[in-house]
Amino acid sequence: MAHIAFAVVGVAGLYLLWLFDGWTKLEVNLNGASTNNPFWMLCAAMLGFASSLMLCIAIDCRLLQFLGRASLTIMCVHEPVKRVLIFVMAKILGMNTDALRANLVYAMLVTVVTVAICVAVHLIMDRFAPVLIGSSRHNLASQSKARA
Repeated sequence: MAHIAFAVVGVAGLYLLWLFDGWTKLEVNLNGASTNNPFWMLCAAMLGFASSLMLCIAIDCRLLQFLGRASLTIMCVHEPVKRVLIFVMAKILGMNTDALRANLVYAMLVTVVTVAICVAVHLIMDRFAPVLIGSSRHNLASQSKARA
């Protein structure tokens, strides 16, 4: 029952954010690190954060939890993996890379394969170099062995 309440609050918050955007005409330029109203930007950011948090609490999914733990590895590895994958797929399919990127089906395929490769990299790092990804499970095991 609590998950439903969190979901309702989260969706309502996102709806308010949508209304807020139309009401304030807030302009945000992340590339130029500028906004037309810093106060409204802060309000919108807090509302978006709180709404997202409520939805994350409501959606109790092991797959999403795992992807959250692997997100730093995915962030660090995805760009070179994606670029190589797009290049290889374009060569195999005999397409231009721009045409491949513009095709929704191929773009989704690139996304899924890229995430799968990044997750595999995360699992390999977790097995062989856990300190690089800050895996506390392995850190606790090595600390208990050192004490014994």
